[in-house]
Formats: sequence, C-alpha cells, structure tokens
Amino acid sequence: MWSSTIFDRARWKTLNLGSDALRELNPRLIYMAISGFGTEGPLRRAPAYDPIIQAHSGMTASQGGDATPSFMRSLLCDKITAYTACQAVTSALFARERSGVGQLIDLSMLDASLFFMFPDGFQNDALLDEDQVPGGLLIDMLYDLTLTKDGGITVAAANQDMQGRMLKAIGLLSLLEDERFNTMKALMKNLAAFRDLVAQKCIRYTSDELIILLREAEVPCAKCLTREEVLAQTQLSANDSIEIIDHPLLGKLRIVKSPPKFGGERLPPSRPTPGHGEHTDPVLSEMTDSRDHLTQLRADEVIR
Repeated sequence: MWSSTIFDRARWKTLNLGSDALRELNPRLIYMAISGFGTEGPLRRAPAYDPIIQAHSGMTASQGGDATPSFMRSLLCDKITAYTACQAVTSALFARERSGVGQLIDLSMLDASLFFMFPDGFQNDALLDEDQVPGGLLIDMLYDLTLTKDGGITVAAANQDMQGRMLKAIGLLSLLEDERFNTMKALMKNLAAFRDLVAQKCIRYTSDELIILLREAEVPCAKCLTREEVLAQTQLSANDSIEIIDHPLLGKLRIVKSPPKFGGERLPPSRPTPGHGEHTDPVLSEMTDSRDHLTQLRADEVIR
C-alpha cells in the first residue's frame, strides 16, 4: 500500500512514483493519494491546513453562523480526512480480496470534510424542491451553551415533549402557552427570544443544581466539563480508556487507548512516530544486501 499527499499528480509521475508506474510493478498495490482541494480546479495547488479546510467546507459557518464564523479548535478536518482514508483503504482491501487487483484512491480534504458536514450542517441547502421552506436549523437548537452561576451546561431537548419537561423542571411551563413557543415550528422561528427567557432562569442555578433538576425530568443534559474534569470522570475509568506510557523522547505520556474493542480486547497502543531516518536502513536493506552500497549512498548524501 502506498500513500502520498499531493498537490500536483504530475510531480509524482516525474519521480516514477505515480499510481500507474507503481501498479505496473505491483498490480495489487492500493495507492491512496490525498490532496487538500483535489487534483483539478483553481485550488488544486493551494496549501491546505486544517483551518483553511474548515473555512472552505462550511465548518466555521456551522460553528458560529454565516455572519460570525468560528473555528472548531481541533485538527478536525485532518482527522476527518484520515478516518475517511482508512475507510476507503479498508474497502479497497476487501475489493482486492475479491478481484486480486488494487486501485488508485483519490481523496481531498475538502470533499471529506464537506461530506462530514452534510446534511445537518447544510439543512436549508440540501432540500431543493420548490415546496421546501427554509427554517431554523436543528443544530442551532441543540448546540447551545446554557450559562449557569458557575459555568455552563448543554441541554439536548430535541422535541416538543422534552422542551415541555425542561420548562417544567425550571419553572417556565407557562412559556408553552405563549404562541411564539407552543409548537416546535413556532419555537424555531422565535428561538432567540426563547433562549433569552430560558437563560434568564438558568443563570440562577449552579451547573450541578440544574443538571439534577433536568435529569430528574429525563431531559438529556450534560455539564460542560473542563479538560481536567474530562480526564477525571469515572466513566473513563469504567471504560478503561486512558493509559500512561513511556515515550522515548517525551517521557511520561497520557494517551487514549484505541476506541474499538475486538472480542472485548483493545488493540495495543501504537508505537511512537519514527524519528527522521529511523527506518532508512531496514527499508533499504530489503532492496540490497550490500552494506557498502548503503554506506556509499550515505557518503553521497542520497540518504542520511
């Protein structure tokens, strides 16, 4: 399997490292070619870093709104692309078991990230028939911070029944008699006013007090944890999610274990990223038995 990050496929062809050249030598090769924006079009050679792709894929608009875009402060598009690449390669491996041949997989960060954002992030841009009426986005209702005396919580009251239980729990059941909020359609239309009234009530409680009230009413909710609280939560201990390893350069290192369990067992932690040139000799030794040849390559600064 060969993987390359590309801005211009011609560059790899010049080096005889393109898919056609390599798969001529090994028809079973699966060649994963990842680019920022794709191999055609005006941005094919544009640099692509995670925040750049967030901006182009609508992620910043989804996070903060069209008028006040905001970044997801994680290398999200990098990770989305990596997961998509893994899924594609896995599919190609399965296809190879059936056909006996490999293939070229062409993947752009932009496509992977835009696919991830649909349809919920583009709710009003996905349905295109004339009878479709744009409305408030469900994500705008669900992904909202409710401030408290000492922090914030999130409340995922996604239907009218949950909204009623939430309002009853915090003493605002009378809002359901207000025609601005008495149906989900009306509520979504007047979401800003609704949020303002709920916020004025919730700010009187601490996060823990509010969580108790809402959970008793069976309303999905969660305290917005600090990083320290995230790592300290007992659920992670129950899941056996965290491990501390000794890294050869960084020392003690906390890692999250591989999420899936196969037959109740997790995969062992992956080894640290290799150092620069760490595997040069082992890889080239598979191509030549001559130590003198390797020594000469190093003397000629072909390798280091």
